[in-house]
Amino acid sequence: MNVIEVSADGIALWYCPACKHGHGVPIEGQPGRQQVWKFNNRKQKPTLTPSVIVRDIPKRSVCHSTITDGVIEFMKDSTHSMAGKTFTMKKMPQDEPLGPRVEEKSK
Repeated sequence: MNVIEVSADGIALWYCPACKHGHGVPIEGQPGRQQVWKFNNRKQKPTLTPSVIVRDIPKRSVCHSTITDGVIEFMKDSTHSMAGKTFTMKKMPQDEPLGPRVEEKSK
């Protein structure tokens, strides 16, 4: 079962159980993008580096996570209830909307 998908325009997409919607980041190898994440090309046990920070400005929320071998680890600076916890990735529900795509790399 794939827990991450790659769109035709080079966006890695996955379901975030903390935010209850999908997140997406541009991956390495896609021309014309300023920020790209490295992806191990394993859709069943993905690893993305570096970590991902999603800021939802209107809601004043932060989701900061790492994805390693199909496991999401939510960093403690996340503002949701899963901060500091880990979660085995699951397939994105069919009708799930993609959430904020204003992602940034951690430093």
